[in-house]
Amino acid sequence: MKKILAVMFLLSMAVFSDTVVIAHRGNSGKYPENTLESFNSAKYFADYLEQDLQMTKDDKLIVFHDTVLDNVTNVKQVFPKNRTRKNGKYYVVDFTLNELKTLRVTNRYFILWKFKFEQFKNRDYNSDDAAKIASFEEVLDLVEDYNKKNNGKLGIYPELKDVWFYKSEGKDTTIALFDVLKKYNYNDKQDEIFIQSYDSTELQRVKNEMNPEYGVDYKLVQLIPKRKSGDIKVFRDGKKEKYNYKYFYTKNGLDEMKKYADAIGPDKSLIYGNKSKEDYYRYAKELGFLVHAYTFNTERVGKGFQSYQEEVKYYRDVLKVDGYFTDYPGIEIK
Repeated sequence: MKKILAVMFLLSMAVFSDTVVIAHRGNSGKYPENTLESFNSAKYFADYLEQDLQMTKDDKLIVFHDTVLDNVTNVKQVFPKNRTRKNGKYYVVDFTLNELKTLRVTNRYFILWKFKFEQFKNRDYNSDDAAKIASFEEVLDLVEDYNKKNNGKLGIYPELKDVWFYKSEGKDTTIALFDVLKKYNYNDKQDEIFIQSYDSTELQRVKNEMNPEYGVDYKLVQLIPKRKSGDIKVFRDGKKEKYNYKYFYTKNGLDEMKKYADAIGPDKSLIYGNKSKEDYYRYAKELGFLVHAYTFNTERVGKGFQSYQEEVKYYRDVLKVDGYFTDYPGIEIK
């Protein structure tokens, strides 16, 4: 009996070992998102660390989710109102890296009728001044150091965010990303890196123009949001346009995405819940896509599941997704 159990355990490990854990903004359930503290904690539990990329006034890539600083830093206490734009918001691109380093990253919040509400009330982050905005290169240094010391294969998962916005500002975040990646010797699909984006136009540019120009070949991930349209935009012919993702939810859409993407990153609700969604997921797998579903956390457990652990276990063991984004990479899923 012991031998049988041992064999079953080894088989189960072989199955689960292919499901990669992607630390969403680091260990963001426990530490302020996208900070070195968050990534430093996540490196022990995850296969990949996920980074959102924005650009500073002095053309440095930082790891930060929003184009504005208002909802996750103390910028309003540090800088005067004359540093805002006409809409009253503080934009990352209007500050140098050194200026941004004077800020503290906080729990994500929003303002409603002048009242402040935290997005996740249970995330009682320490108000330590060490929770600073991190540059992309600082995170790469952390990963490189960890891999050297542990003979590891900890990967990175940068996201090209708000490309349309930066193009309207005269900045090219994709070129900046490629320059940094080459500096750190990321070159091809064998390296532990995925580049993700909601912007299909930019991913096609990466596939057809940037990869050949730089002599690289990165794994690309088309992110697919739950909403069919919204604040996500593309910059075409000098104009900003809203995306319509409805086409992405079809088999024909998957066929088109397969021409440039190695993986899809769908909102977890898009591949589970009814036959149509499960057929969509099945077809994506038939095409050879890796599927990395997002985002799992204890605060927003999907419909039909009683706990975070139950939900992750179902996606991992029953649906057999290839990977999942989580705010809590340190929570063990048995």
